[in-house]
Amino acid sequence: MGTKGTIIIQESEGRMPQELCQQLLEEGYRIVYEEDRRAGSQIEIGTACILEVDNHCIRRGRKKIHLTPNEYKILYTMVKSPHRVYSRNQLITYALEDSFDGYDRTIDSYIKSIRKKIEKNPRRPRYIITVHGVGYKYVPSDSEGTHGE
Repeated sequence: MGTKGTIIIQESEGRMPQELCQQLLEEGYRIVYEEDRRAGSQIEIGTACILEVDNHCIRRGRKKIHLTPNEYKILYTMVKSPHRVYSRNQLITYALEDSFDGYDRTIDSYIKSIRKKIEKNPRRPRYIITVHGVGYKYVPSDSEGTHGE
């Protein structure tokens, strides 16, 4: 199934309800928020880590760490909805869309690789947390009591 088109949401319109967003994604639409299209858009991931939206990379201080296209899509999807738990299949649907043709367990490999790039200690992640039996969630750096897997 190809993408039917792109829906651009203006800032003044607010965020789209999750149910409507999910329905449109399932129907083949791509949803982009205008704020995400602005030049120089950045999202703070941790105290020393920035996701550069336009460059599809992470910046830690002066060091740029490049992400593969799929790593970027997964990380971006997760940081746009902090604390939301995504199953592997949801990450495939929302982040990778039609570009993915593999097994759902491949998501585990992407998460491991992303953790190596954003976490100080990937074995004890602070930001990309496993929710056992469900999936993964992104927890912002200002959240407390969220460590561990």
